[in-house]
Amino acid sequence: MSHSLIESLENRRLLTLPPTVTAVFADNRGQVEVTLSRFVKLGENPVRVFTAGNDDQLGTGDDVQVSGVTAQFIESKLRLVINADTGVDEAYRVRLVAERVFSKADEGDDPIAGRKFLDGEFIADPATLPSGDGIRGGDFRFSANAQTNDRPVVRMATTLGNINLRLRPDLAPSSVDNFLSYMNSNRYDNTFFSRSAEGFVLQGGGLRVTQDEEGNSRVVQDVLDSGIATEPQIEGNRNVFGTLAFARSGPSNLATNQFFFNLSNNPALDEPGIQNTFYTPFAQPLKQSDLDVISAIGQQQRRDLTDDISIQIPGGFDEVPQATTSTSVAPLDNVVVIRRVSQRMDVTLGG
Repeated sequence: MSHSLIESLENRRLLTLPPTVTAVFADNRGQVEVTLSRFVKLGENPVRVFTAGNDDQLGTGDDVQVSGVTAQFIESKLRLVINADTGVDEAYRVRLVAERVFSKADEGDDPIAGRKFLDGEFIADPATLPSGDGIRGGDFRFSANAQTNDRPVVRMATTLGNINLRLRPDLAPSSVDNFLSYMNSNRYDNTFFSRSAEGFVLQGGGLRVTQDEEGNSRVVQDVLDSGIATEPQIEGNRNVFGTLAFARSGPSNLATNQFFFNLSNNPALDEPGIQNTFYTPFAQPLKQSDLDVISAIGQQQRRDLTDDISIQIPGGFDEVPQATTSTSVAPLDNVVVIRRVSQRMDVTLGG
């Protein structure tokens, strides 16, 4: 039997099965991504999100249901994106209601009675993904709790892929606190990479493209904190390929929201600079795939947008990376966007 025929039969078999959950990502600001095995439709209020009540214990009868939860299914990625208004780092639990997450009936079946409801339950104990006990129906449940690791992982979701980073408060505590302050107040969301110096650095943070009343694109800068002083280099903490550090500017040479990835090993940045300051790395890419995304963005076509942007920042705007090579998109609308920066939560399945 040919491989193409086997694949065709396997795909046909999968289409007769109820949808299951294959992956889950939850962050510390109430956004959840649930990847499903197949296309689904959503009924009314398909998701419930709960936080701890007055007893401060998640998973008890005192839990409080979060209002205003939204859910959107992204067909191209088979991904359900959930947004809930939880507190930063607040533990929460999620329930996908099986009867309201379903795939269409098989041809010839009743379009309502033949719906294949989410198979969100588990056979294994402890539960592992994918979900499914082989029976149509069964709510999918999990809880999300803040990481207990003293070197937490954050995810930077960009238009060209996700970059997972390991924060290093043991090497640069003030820099990590500064980064988390901007991150947890949403000030890195929907910003863009403003500089890509080939073989040197990839810079971003704090600038976003908005539309004015006439529909014209313009760049705005978010509110800045007072800035942090330099941190001394700890032995072994160097500006090597992929590490993340803060840019510095102004007479006091303080760091605010602008950060940069090293696109190569940059020993010159490890030497004392103006007023004996250092560019101290505070985060490292988690895996090779994260390095690959950093490299890919650094290799994108660049445009000089100096005349389009009036804000002054370190590095300027003569090397702004573009998301695509399209000439039909205005350069300011073709920047590489950092859609969201957030801390990953630890997920416990079931419950």
